[in-house]
Amino acid sequence: MTVLEHFKVLCGIPHCSGNTEAMLAHLKRQAAAFGYEAYTDAAGNLLCAHPEAVLTLQAHYDMVCIGDAPELVLEETEGWLHARNSTLGADNGMGMAMMLSLMEEGAAVDCLFTSDEEIGLVGARALALPLKTPALLNLDSEAFGEITIGCAGGVDLNVMLPLRRSAAERYCYETTAEGYPGGHSGVDIDTPSKSWRRGCTVRRRSRWRSTAGSAATPFPNGLRRRSLSKRRSTTLRSGRWADVSAP
Repeated sequence: MTVLEHFKVLCGIPHCSGNTEAMLAHLKRQAAAFGYEAYTDAAGNLLCAHPEAVLTLQAHYDMVCIGDAPELVLEETEGWLHARNSTLGADNGMGMAMMLSLMEEGAAVDCLFTSDEEIGLVGARALALPLKTPALLNLDSEAFGEITIGCAGGVDLNVMLPLRRSAAERYCYETTAEGYPGGHSGVDIDTPSKSWRRGCTVRRRSRWRSTAGSAATPFPNGLRRRSLSKRRSTTLRSGRWADVSAP
């Protein structure tokens, strides 16, 4: 099978972050079929080992699920592959597909599939598998045709600050962004997008009285909505500032 054929198979297997059991089972079956020894750890990482490997390839096997995902309907337009009304999962499905294609050929590489990267590098942080090669190549890159020599990662910070409480009237807004191509924004999150500005609407939902100040709001699976403004206006940023005033 080609890399793209492997990728299309992966698209048919649910693997949203935090719900990757079916994908892990598929990868184990593929390892057995291609003659690689499979090792797992408590964090759900999978190492597919070749006895003569001199290089380890690594990709994560979860995906960001937005829209109709994980029920992916693939569409191809002018040579580009898309998923209808959902994220595609090329991050990091293409990395997995490359590794599976090499394994099918019997390449002398070890292949490390890590779990739940998209929700905090969960698998990579808790890795407890015996890596034996002198080098590892991560296939979750953001630049086509380039190899980065170095390291990359992320970190979550919990910051405690003094809180001064006071009664105040606030306005609560609900924001939605829709009607434009979906996907995992990655490094393009700060670039101007006409489709973003067309699809973004802001409505004042209700008055809200607070005695506890504001708090951080999580955005599960990339969904941006329900923001709280301290004034009677709020701002949205998509390359430039747009002011939206309350009535």
